[in-house]
Order: sequence, then structure tokens, then C-alpha cells
Amino acid sequence: MTIYLENCLTTVYIYALPATNIQFMNCSRVFYLIFLVFLSATVFSQDTIFFVKQYHQVVKVIEIEESKVQYRKFENLEGPVYSVAKNEILSIHYRNGARDSFNVAAPAVDEKQLQKNELLKLMKTPHVAVYVSSNDSASIIHAKHALQNTTSWNLVNEKSLSKFIVRFAFVSIGLGDKKGKAQFLDPKTETLILETNTVNTAFSWDINTKRGVIDKIVNKEIRRLLTK
Repeated sequence: MTIYLENCLTTVYIYALPATNIQFMNCSRVFYLIFLVFLSATVFSQDTIFFVKQYHQVVKVIEIEESKVQYRKFENLEGPVYSVAKNEILSIHYRNGARDSFNVAAPAVDEKQLQKNELLKLMKTPHVAVYVSSNDSASIIHAKHALQNTTSWNLVNEKSLSKFIVRFAFVSIGLGDKKGKAQFLDPKTETLILETNTVNTAFSWDINTKRGVIDKIVNKEIRRLLTK
């Protein structure tokens, strides 16, 4: 007797052993094998939707229409059917290995990278859209607060909406001291265009050394670029 366990990627054949041999098998191993087969079937039966807003969701795609995609959440396959507009999706990776891509912009052949002189002009433009970046969320909060008190920049939460990126980079130099600098990047390519001088927390009265460095970068180095 042959038992077929199938899903879209996997076909597993389990042949029944003669009765004289079954009695010598460890039953726990048989159940473990069956468990692995069903686990494999579950893993390979999922689809993944990657969204424009930089997150993804494991689902089972039900139907793809002209302007939207219908799906069920993978953790609740008997639950409600959801729909999402195609313009919110980057791509769908299907359980059989196939992929569909949406909203992938073709590279602009003549697109120019932001130049240093253009950057300096933008920095002095009132209410210019700027994206603030760093390696931790606390630094971003400190940096935004300092920039709001010093510049007229419009600090946006979406990188794609910004005219340039200002990234705060730090290095520990021992005994709780830190040094850091601001780096200015092209938002399309994240290419480094300009960076400030490096400052440290020497002569700072702020017990939060990272915040002290940020304040120095903004009030000394960035302010200097704005009045240059």
C-alpha cells in the first residue's frame, strides 16, 4: 500500500512495510516522520506580500484582480478575506517559488545625483523637507529636537519625501565620552555628499554624552554651514 501526501511543492511517498517488519519499528519515529511531512506542507503553502511601506506579511493569496489583491492571513486561513490595492504592493512571492512585481520604478537614465553646491543651497531653503537618520531611535529624537530649535527645515518621516538626508554618526572614545558628526546624503541613492567636522563631548555639561554631541554638531557645525 502506498500513501501519497501532496502539496504544491512536495510529494512524499510512504510505503507500508510488511507486517513482520512493522513490529520492529519505533512508533515514535513513525509519528515524528509524519509530523515533519505535515510541517513541510504547511511551510511551503504560504505566500508573502512585500509592501511599498517596507514591511511584509505572510498570507494565502486568494485572487489577483485588475487593481487589487485579495488574501487571507496565514495564521487564520479560515478567517476573513482582506484586499489591498496593487499600488501599495512591491511584490508577491508565491509558495511555488514564482514572483509578481508591482510598482518597480525603472531607473532614470539621465537622473543626476545631488551635488554639493545644490545641497548647500537646499540647506538654506526655508521649510525644505529633510529626513533625519541615526543608528538608534533616541539619537533621532535628540537630533530632531536640536534641528527644530536651530533650522527652519521640515523634518519628514518618509525618506522618499525628503530633499536630502542628514545622518548622525557616533563613536565611543572611552570613559563615557563620544565623538560624532553629521553626514548629508542623497535620498535616492544614499550616496554621501558632505559631512561635518567631528566633535566630541569635551567641555559639555550634558550628562547624556550622545545628546551633548548632537547639540554640538547642530549648533556649531550645521549652523556654520547654514551661514556659510
